[in-house]
Amino acid sequence: MIAKVHNIDVKPACEHRNGTPSLLRVCQDEHVTLEAIARASDVDARDECGATALHHICAHARVSPALIRAVGALLAPETVAAATTGQSKAFVFFPEIGWQQPPESCALHVLASNRSATPACLEALHALDPTLIARRDTVGTTPLCPVAWWGYWGASAADQVAMIRAGAALDPAVLRVGNHWDYTPLHMICWVQAYAWVHTHKEAVTALYELWPEAASRIRDDGRGVWNDEQSVGLEAGAAPHGARARGRRVRRDDGRAGRGAR
Repeated sequence: MIAKVHNIDVKPACEHRNGTPSLLRVCQDEHVTLEAIARASDVDARDECGATALHHICAHARVSPALIRAVGALLAPETVAAATTGQSKAFVFFPEIGWQQPPESCALHVLASNRSATPACLEALHALDPTLIARRDTVGTTPLCPVAWWGYWGASAADQVAMIRAGAALDPAVLRVGNHWDYTPLHMICWVQAYAWVHTHKEAVTALYELWPEAASRIRDDGRGVWNDEQSVGLEAGAAPHGARARGRRVRRDDGRAGRGAR
C-alpha cells in the first residue's frame, strides 16, 4: 500500500523485506551500526508522521557524522529534504509538558533538538543538503532556535555555544530570521530564561548577542503589540541577561519611535 504525504508517494516502513530490516527500523534501533545501515532495505520509507530514516538517526542518542553520512548516502535528495507531516512521540524535546517537534520539521530541526549532536554532526547534515539550515517548521522556527533549550536539556555552556557558532557559520542569515511570533534565536533564548523559567547558559546568550548585536533592539513585528514584562528581557549593551526578568528599558524602533523592552 502506498500512502500520500503532501502529494508524494510514501511507502510505509516494513519491518523486514526478504529478511532485511528497513532503514527506518535500523535507525530506530538503539544499537544502530554502519553495517546494519548498509544492509537495510526500503531506504526511502517514512513513519506515520512522515519522518524519514534521516530524521530518526538525527534524533538518536548515538548520532554521529558517520551515521548521518551513511544514511544520507542511501537516500534520494527529496527524502533528505523531507519534512514531517505531524507530531511524533519519537521527537519529544520537552517531556515535562509533552512538547513535540512541530510538523514540517526537517532533519536539521530534529538534530538541533538533540543534545547529543555536535557541530561535526551539523556540518555533516549540512553537506547533504545546504538548504536545511534555513528551513522553517509550522511555527516558522529555523533549526538554530531549538539550541536555545540546550541548557535545560543538561548540555554544557561550551556545547551550547559551539552549536550556536557552528549554525551561524553555516548561514549567518538564520540569526536574523524570526518565527511566526518574530522571535529570532536571541529572542528565543531570552524567552526560555525569563518566561519559561528554564536554565539558560549566559555564555550562550552572549554568543548570540555578539553574533548579531542588533537583535537586542529589534522590535517584534507580529501585529500583537508590545510584549508584557513576563515575555521580554532588557539587554545592556554587551551583557548577557542571565536570570533576568524584563527591565522595561526603552529602546528605539527602526522607525525612530520608542519601544519597550529588548525584542
